[in-house]
Amino acid sequence: MDNPPWWLRLAYAIRSMQKPTDPPDQPPIVQAPAEDPRLLAATRIAKSQFPVFLTAYAKRSEDERFAVKVAVPYGPEEDSGAEHMWFIVQTIQQGWIVGAADADAPLAGVRAGDLVKIKPSEVEDWLATRPDGTTLGGFSILALAKIHAEKASE
Repeated sequence: MDNPPWWLRLAYAIRSMQKPTDPPDQPPIVQAPAEDPRLLAATRIAKSQFPVFLTAYAKRSEDERFAVKVAVPYGPEEDSGAEHMWFIVQTIQQGWIVGAADADAPLAGVRAGDLVKIKPSEVEDWLATRPDGTTLGGFSILALAKIHAEKASE
């Protein structure tokens, strides 16, 4: 992959923690319990800082990219779960975020590129990337990198 998408380049920030057997063109999948205190703290920060995201989006340039992370539920109630996935923001209108799924989530019935309407209250994390490589948000990425590093050192 010569020029990976912006979200994948960001995920490469934790590439050094990936197993040698993982595919080289995919970010590592880090599984952690939803009740992990680091993820809960990351979500609290992301929600409290969501106005920063909205302001940055309102003032965005053509080269800036924005994404939100939400839990997409799957399975019958007795065996339900959720895939926490990123959606690339296409627009924000009338109180809704419209995002394109950045990856497949077969259990949730979502395919990469599918457009989904998201309530701002459902956002668990957010990310803004600028052409110079600087970012805003991405709180869960940092938390998951720490969790992954701990698991790798066990």
